[in-house]
Amino acid sequence: MALLDEATTALHGLARVAQLAPGVHLLGTAAIRSSSLAWASLEGDPADLLHVLRLEAGDVEGLDAAERSAAARASDRSAALRAGLDLLAGGAALDGTLLVLVRNWVDDDDERSRPEGSAAGSSTPMGRLHRLLHDRSLPLLIRVALAQRQLGVPSRRGGGDRRIGPVLAPLALAAAGAMPEPLLRLPCFFADRVRSHHELLEAPGPEPWVRFFLEAIREQAQASARWVRVVRQLQRSMEDDLAGRRASPTTLAAAAHLV
Repeated sequence: MALLDEATTALHGLARVAQLAPGVHLLGTAAIRSSSLAWASLEGDPADLLHVLRLEAGDVEGLDAAERSAAARASDRSAALRAGLDLLAGGAALDGTLLVLVRNWVDDDDERSRPEGSAAGSSTPMGRLHRLLHDRSLPLLIRVALAQRQLGVPSRRGGGDRRIGPVLAPLALAAAGAMPEPLLRLPCFFADRVRSHHELLEAPGPEPWVRFFLEAIREQAQASARWVRVVRQLQRSMEDDLAGRRASPTTLAAAAHLV
């Protein structure tokens, strides 16, 4: 319970900091890219950040086929997470249908892209996941932790549903209104501790995983809050410098976005 309180407090602190940051959508885009690269690493499909940025800018000269392919898959993961968040912002429910859509965005294998129980019926795996995510008798972070564990535990189909697990938290927190922009780069914590991530997901009882998950929330929320503060400090410093040079409002606005 103490760990839950610490994680919740850290999450609320990040949400408060985010409200004060200009261009928070741009910060969210950067956080999505970081999360997507970590997501790729967790699946054993790492990509290089510079390659991803070059691909998205249309500059692929000198990249071999494998580097372009890995960068494209990482970019697709970013697009999938943003698409899921946009659907939620548009009023869509966080249910099995949305999760399967996000997962299929980065999964071209037709056989794997139709996980058992992809519909939201109460008797299917996705239906049970939907009920767990919306069980108001449990604190939000506990619900999300248990739901991610449910996705990660191997099933008769080989545990394929775990492919969506690393990005379940940003979707669930956005759906609950706790973190509309995905500034919590949770997959980065898991990717740095990949062995513990896999082992604890499959531990016999849920408590070791829940503790690990809450530690991840606490540490990443604190780290992301520091990151947002540093960006805001850079913005203010640049604004002051440009204002002293009597820069135009257009230049000031462009500088804020560049940071």
